[in-house]
Amino acid sequence: MILTKKGFLICFIVLVCLGEIIFIDSFQALLLRRSPFIHYTEQIEENNYVAKGILVNAYHCGNETKTYWKKIKFACPLQVSLEEKNQYQKVIDNLFIDIELPKDWHYEEIAKEDAKLELKIYQDSIDRYASLTVTDAPFGVCGTGLLRKEITTEDGESATIGYYDGGDIWSYVSFSKIKPTFYLWNHGLSKEEADKLLEILQTIKLQTDFYITKAQENDPDSFQTYATYQNQTIYMTNNIEEFYVIEENKNTLKDYVSENFADKIKQITEKLNFSFSYDDGGTSVYQSQEKNITMILCNTLEQNKDIYIGDYTLQYKGDMCQNN
Repeated sequence: MILTKKGFLICFIVLVCLGEIIFIDSFQALLLRRSPFIHYTEQIEENNYVAKGILVNAYHCGNETKTYWKKIKFACPLQVSLEEKNQYQKVIDNLFIDIELPKDWHYEEIAKEDAKLELKIYQDSIDRYASLTVTDAPFGVCGTGLLRKEITTEDGESATIGYYDGGDIWSYVSFSKIKPTFYLWNHGLSKEEADKLLEILQTIKLQTDFYITKAQENDPDSFQTYATYQNQTIYMTNNIEEFYVIEENKNTLKDYVSENFADKIKQITEKLNFSFSYDDGGTSVYQSQEKNITMILCNTLEQNKDIYIGDYTLQYKGDMCQNN
């Protein structure tokens, strides 16, 4: 069958429309952190599944949904109960490190002259371990015979895994975007141990400056009163459990701003992106997609100075910044 000029034009228009639909569907899934409308479902574990779209995948891990481009590899974090985990936390140069190891895994800090932190992580034998290093020195490796793969953690941090000479046991894991330099090196872990540690690293939390933790209740549209200071109230959406600030130590937001309230809030918003302000007197919206945070600072003509905090999807609504 010979395709006429008109038929070709119709086919072209249909393909363009399909492409636009796929792009819009993928973009809304990434922006709103939900499944694309065009997808099929693949069960991962009992409570976890992935909605596989054409350009993006949405990983549903319990109550959390993480959406990434298909080329990015992601795995739902291990579900480890409080009774079954061995937790390590440390603050170094405004970097908060939080690692949850299964109970049969162990860690040990080791003094090393040129490192801010050297942590030995092992399972059965202290002689087979991975060393976690935090240092000001740059991380560099030999490229001969090296195969690199990319992974993404539960919190969206990207890491590079290095394999040498066609081996199936990784040699190093480097978090190149983290400052100071942060990496792990394999010292004789077995294949099973190395694979298990990679799964554990999916849950690692590496936070700088500040971050939020999500609550079990997944309601981003209702608020709880978080704290009140003189005539200002901080409201937090019910899908947020806590707001932490990293400064020498990890502090809750309410403790951090308990002194010099205005200056401390300003220090936080200066590290967010200014989105826009309203003509109600100057109510301003600050956001960070990377940190998944939105802060709305009321500044109305009626002198309302309240603050609303939510994840990146939070939007200003008419019932906010009202003197009740």
